[in-house]
Amino acid sequence: MNSRLVVLPALMFISGCVPADVVADVAGRRITLADVRATAKLEQKPVTASFEGMLQTEVLAAEARRRKLHERDDVKARLMAAEREILASALLDTETQSIDEKALRARYDVAGVVTVRQVELAHIFVSVAPGADAAAVARAENKATTAWARILGGDEFEVVAKEVSEDTATAAKGGVIGVVREGAISKELFDVAATLAEGKSSRPIQTPFGFYLIKAIKPVTAVKLPWDEARGRLAVEAREAMRVELWKKAEAGVQVKKYAKAIAELAPESPR
Repeated sequence: MNSRLVVLPALMFISGCVPADVVADVAGRRITLADVRATAKLEQKPVTASFEGMLQTEVLAAEARRRKLHERDDVKARLMAAEREILASALLDTETQSIDEKALRARYDVAGVVTVRQVELAHIFVSVAPGADAAAVARAENKATTAWARILGGDEFEVVAKEVSEDTATAAKGGVIGVVREGAISKELFDVAATLAEGKSSRPIQTPFGFYLIKAIKPVTAVKLPWDEARGRLAVEAREAMRVELWKKAEAGVQVKKYAKAIAELAPESPR
């Protein structure tokens, strides 16, 4: 039996040797019922599964302490980072309890909040297989460029899309995708689409998947998200605003000293 691990039987709890809420003792560090229940809630696991996991982890941690790994600088830094994050999160959790549904609704009703850009698009797609060689990329580029030249020459975008596009889901519809919100396609493609006037199309755009020509059926507009879609974003924004507000208030009451000489060592150009 490992002498560093002692799992106390129920009889010892009854006898009063240890507090009744202690479920295990690992090298002198006690695990309580409250510890297990809180961990199970965080992990969204049954308490028995969380207890077994905690026990195994505590044994490994005990071995790490025996080897004095907790005295290593990198481990100390990680322990301190975890403590900072946990405490800051606990403070935020406490303070953001005041941000209820009513507060989020009030923010939602403010003009200009939770809007997203969207544009109605059609496209022509010429694929490039992953790992394709330079010759294959050149062939795809030539195909896309030829399609672009046809459009510049007066051919209808929809006709070229039906004949050229390799997107089987949209080619038969003249390349029409429909309304696309920002974030639904790559930033590179949306940024180009957002610059197009109604009815105008782009030159070929190279991406990791192939070449795209895109046409704005209708120009970019900003629309307000429905409440169900906006609520999560509003909650995140409210929490971040609370974090900034708390930081400003706390900074006035917390003593902070900065040491310029050591801070200078953080600069990338500092000599080593």
